[in-house]
Amino acid sequence: IGLLSGSALIVFSQTLLKRGYSYFSDGIAGLGAGVLYLSLYAAHQYYQLIPSSAAFGGMAIVTASLMGLALGRDSVRIALLALAGGFLTPALLSSGVDAQIQLFTYIAVLIAGLLVLTRHRDWDVLPPLALLATILYYVGWHGQFYRDATHLLPTLAFLTLFFAQFSALSVIQARRGGRLNGLQILLLVLTAGFF
Repeated sequence: IGLLSGSALIVFSQTLLKRGYSYFSDGIAGLGAGVLYLSLYAAHQYYQLIPSSAAFGGMAIVTASLMGLALGRDSVRIALLALAGGFLTPALLSSGVDAQIQLFTYIAVLIAGLLVLTRHRDWDVLPPLALLATILYYVGWHGQFYRDATHLLPTLAFLTLFFAQFSALSVIQARRGGRLNGLQILLLVLTAGFF
């Protein structure tokens, strides 16, 4: 019921957008996305109707759909919602075990989606928020699970990948605008510091 209701709200938001109610339409789309995320979370955590892999896959599909919707509507509000939902997904479905490869691969794919958004839209607010979320996930994982040298090589590989992705974000922004603004320079400095 929740999945159908959330999907119906997103479809209905398109009707509102065609009538010229862009802010209200984005709000209804956000409500629909929230219902979808909540339904998948509850189906796994509270009712055990679906395994965590199905809930995770469903939330990833919702995030990807929201990114596509944000591009199509040119809506930074929906892009922010997609980013928030995407980064909250691993925390909501965490089992408390070390899943470094899966977690960091998912984050790398999420940042790749952000690269696509950045290539097509000039939304400067997204990369710093994504970097902050990435740092928080890394610090949280490191504090809880990094114990010995067996983690060193994959950890360095993922940190290098994250550094390359966030540096690429800055290059894309600089090529579009002709130069980097203060926020983009700060992003580069923080990226290098994190690395």
